[in-house]
Amino acid sequence: MKKLILLSLVSIATITYAHDQELSPVESNVQWIIDQTFTNSVVANLKKIMASQPDLAMQMATDPRAKQLAERFLDQTVQLFRMHFKDFTTIYLDHFTEEEIQEIVNYYKSSLGKKMLDSMGPMMLRVSELMQPKIALLSTQFESELAKLDITIEESYNEYE
Repeated sequence: MKKLILLSLVSIATITYAHDQELSPVESNVQWIIDQTFTNSVVANLKKIMASQPDLAMQMATDPRAKQLAERFLDQTVQLFRMHFKDFTTIYLDHFTEEEIQEIVNYYKSSLGKKMLDSMGPMMLRVSELMQPKIALLSTQFESELAKLDITIEESYNEYE
């Protein structure tokens, strides 16, 4: 069994290494940008969402299988982003030249860019916390007005029968 696990790990490492060798410079840059900006942010937000659900948080705290399942879900999310980085490269190249993508990487590797990356998650969380109740209120008002509109439309429809 140990040999099978070791063989699997070596195979995965070999495939990963070979896959990484096939990346062009622009693909490597886009993968790095996605890892720094989206993947880390998405995983952090998913962890916060999981922690904010009391039943799920309690289950993860008391049942190791639930915790493993959550970790596997997060790992699969990261892998999903990595599997599609070539698609992301195409999207980035629709908007930026290869040189501009390199400049983006250079910016994020600068001291200000690193500060931006470190601050992005907490800033977005604060913006989300600020705006969520306001958007919920607007949504409730919209649904209420939409319901009134449906009645009006139905009443208008009945007038023509």
